[in-house]
Amino acid sequence: MEIMNFYKNLTTEIYDIYYDKMPSLNSPLRHNANQWFKTLDKILNSILLDSAFWLEHWLNSDLHKPTTEEKALIKNAHINRLNEIQLVLAVSLKELIANDRENEPFTEFLHEYWLIGNEEMKSRGHETLDYDPFLIDVANKQTGKLINTQSKEKLRVSGEKCLFCQSTNIVSNGSMWQCKTCKRSFRKHN
Repeated sequence: MEIMNFYKNLTTEIYDIYYDKMPSLNSPLRHNANQWFKTLDKILNSILLDSAFWLEHWLNSDLHKPTTEEKALIKNAHINRLNEIQLVLAVSLKELIANDRENEPFTEFLHEYWLIGNEEMKSRGHETLDYDPFLIDVANKQTGKLINTQSKEKLRVSGEKCLFCQSTNIVSNGSMWQCKTCKRSFRKHN
């Protein structure tokens, strides 16, 4: 990645993949605007949330510490692009932690980029997190409380433990699992 272009390069990467996956303009979906836009949203979300892809991407990148110029460039980012970048960074950081890469220099750099983006969103008056999920996930991992994506998916299917408090006091409630201990619910998957 070129110095001073982290945000621009990441946005370009996302949209290069997006345009490659986009259905042909001759597609029958094109005649139904609702279906067309739903399909495009699904494609974009699948790219943004593809943790395995982003893990591979960062492991093969020459990421650097954010420069002063890059910190200034984020001020010009469109809010939609900023949201997408923040989502990719959050998914990436969680996956890096799950793969024991939380102490790598590039993980620290990604975390810095996420913090810069979070501050920019806050300065624009958008709702952001008041805590740092990266630090919480690292702490949870060290105490054995972090549940990786595959484990969450397994628990959504089986309902054997609560995703939040790890209790086994779970009951089925329609399309949700209900924890009797912490009173929270989570989606069922088939």
